[in-house]
Amino acid sequence: MNGENSPLSKFVNRLDALIPEELLADSDTHYRARTLVGMLISYSVIASMIAIILIATIPFDSYLFKLGAGLTLLVAFTFVVILYFIKRCGKLILHTNITVATFYAIVVFSVWIAGGPITSPSTILMSVPPILALCLLDRKYSIAWCLLCASTLIALLVLEVYFQYSFLSMMDSEYQNITRSLSLVAGFTAIVVMALINDSMSRHYKSERDAQHRYIEHMANHDALTGLVNRSKFDHELETLMQEYDRRCNPAAIVLFYIDLNGFKRVNDQYGHAAGDHLLQVLSQRLAGNLRDSDIIGRLGGDEFALVSPTIRHKSDITTICNKLLELLKTPVDFRGQILQVSGSIGVATAELGIAPDQLKHFADEAMYHAKREKLGWHYAERQATASSIA
Repeated sequence: MNGENSPLSKFVNRLDALIPEELLADSDTHYRARTLVGMLISYSVIASMIAIILIATIPFDSYLFKLGAGLTLLVAFTFVVILYFIKRCGKLILHTNITVATFYAIVVFSVWIAGGPITSPSTILMSVPPILALCLLDRKYSIAWCLLCASTLIALLVLEVYFQYSFLSMMDSEYQNITRSLSLVAGFTAIVVMALINDSMSRHYKSERDAQHRYIEHMANHDALTGLVNRSKFDHELETLMQEYDRRCNPAAIVLFYIDLNGFKRVNDQYGHAAGDHLLQVLSQRLAGNLRDSDIIGRLGGDEFALVSPTIRHKSDITTICNKLLELLKTPVDFRGQILQVSGSIGVATAELGIAPDQLKHFADEAMYHAKREKLGWHYAERQATASSIA
């Protein structure tokens, strides 16, 4: 995958250590689990930092010190506990709702003991639980949390404004500005962290998904053993080249080479299929390593290969290519101390204007079997021997 060694990828992949196996199977669940774990870690750190700030700036005998520092440390501890139970039990939806409920309970409690929704610096934090739910839960739960938080805020306002309810005021007036500032910073930071983590996870998830799609596409178009394009992809590329050939005015010709191994069955029978597979892999690497940029080679199946070259101008080029291919095929291959050796038979056919891809493949196939039968090494298609457009 591109960027798999980036800091973001390393961080995201390390989050998987805190996620149970059951949550890794489904990609959507995996994405949500990573996001939740990342947020819990971040919020634990943020809560701990706020507690440190309170401890450093407010006297020990202050109510704000006792409530603020104690509450934020409790929040950090709660998030760590949730992380533990996620790893142990899974149950992503349950623990996500517990996380949102923790935020909700803390905000309501803070508003209640700090003078009510109008004066409490914690009122702004009521926006955090629904945003968190929207990031982590499906629509049903998200709507439920949005309605609950909105209803709670309205109910608190009605109590204070309409019924003149006197909420507790346990916050020291001299530290009210500090508390309000910390609440604003905490609310802003919580929302920004949610947005950043959600965006980072989305980007990482998209990168993983794109890489997976590329892998699937590659596997669909390539032979698993040799890495060469498979028959389906080769036929598609050949058809595309021939369509372009019919439209262009170019003296170069499209030449198709069908290649069959001689003696491959003997290698399989004598040394086993592992030796046969190794031989195919080595020969495929040799063939692929001696191509021109415009050439395409594929494995048609078994011990049959095909090569298409769209830039050949002279018949002497065909002779050179065939001799080179035959030399590559007959060069011995070492397998666990055993010497494996085969030879090749090649059939050659040239694309003419108006010829169909299936016809071209038929001509090359016939030529290849003729070369194999007559032990010629390579053979040019009989029907094209006098009609070729290349000199």
